[in-house]
Amino acid sequence: MTTPVYSIDVFAPFFGHLVLQGWVDAPVGSRLELRFREKIWPIQSYGLASPDVAADRHGADYVRFDERMDIGECGPMIHRAKLAVILPDATSYEFGDLASVLDPARQVQSDFVAAVAAREAGRFLELGSRARSGLVNSSMVPPMWTYVGMDILEGTNVDVVGDAHELSSLFPPDHFDAVMSLSVVEHLLMPWKVVIELNRVMKVGAVGLFTTHQAWPVHDAPWDFWRFSKESWAALFNPITGFEIVKAEVGEPGYVVPQRCHAVTNFGQQPVFLSSVVMFRKTRNTTLRWDVSLPDLVESNYPAGEASVEL
Repeated sequence: MTTPVYSIDVFAPFFGHLVLQGWVDAPVGSRLELRFREKIWPIQSYGLASPDVAADRHGADYVRFDERMDIGECGPMIHRAKLAVILPDATSYEFGDLASVLDPARQVQSDFVAAVAAREAGRFLELGSRARSGLVNSSMVPPMWTYVGMDILEGTNVDVVGDAHELSSLFPPDHFDAVMSLSVVEHLLMPWKVVIELNRVMKVGAVGLFTTHQAWPVHDAPWDFWRFSKESWAALFNPITGFEIVKAEVGEPGYVVPQRCHAVTNFGQQPVFLSSVVMFRKTRNTTLRWDVSLPDLVESNYPAGEASVEL
């Protein structure tokens, strides 16, 4: 028996309810369930017309579903749920990763890792390397490379404590062959200055990766300053700052939903992207300067609290 093939288009919990949309190509007479621990929700809408799927998979004419479920208190952990496919002969399959799609933003990150691995061993700098949420990213660096983890606070996986706005005072010029910063640039008050400083410490030809958000809840306030569209990266990485953009993408689609609906906010559920990613390369040295320091503008310190991660 061939294993059923599936795709999840929407897996969105909201106020104790779940919208689940997608398709499963399974034998006629199969049924679907969503399972989480002892909870089981039958997917009663399975069998909707699916001409888009049939165009790629001959015979898959009625394999879509569009379900609204009351998930109650399970909402905070519903990402662990599994999709069960029960065939007519009672054979059962479970699929656990309901968010597994080829996301364009994640693809850029994979391309960066591959590009670094294809180079000769060099020096690799990670900005914001502290295991803030229990995560360490140094495994993305090839083993023969020299990895330096830098953060504004001491902690696990931090080799150098310092301000990213002052990189040239911490490292020699033309020092690094690759740089990455994951979910950090939104917390940098002057990202344009950080880019200028990166130009000082990166070699010509060195590559870099920034990941951040196009839309995301406020976090680590009051040090949460920016959101980035796909197009905004050109303001930071350009010939004037001494860089070129290799790839830029947005990913992790989501929705904006108004808390209070009135004439201005009555737009329903509008699509947004939760992530924004850029891969860049240094092309030349820049003469730009931005002689403003962080203490000139802010009096608070970056929050030192640790975030918990459910594994």
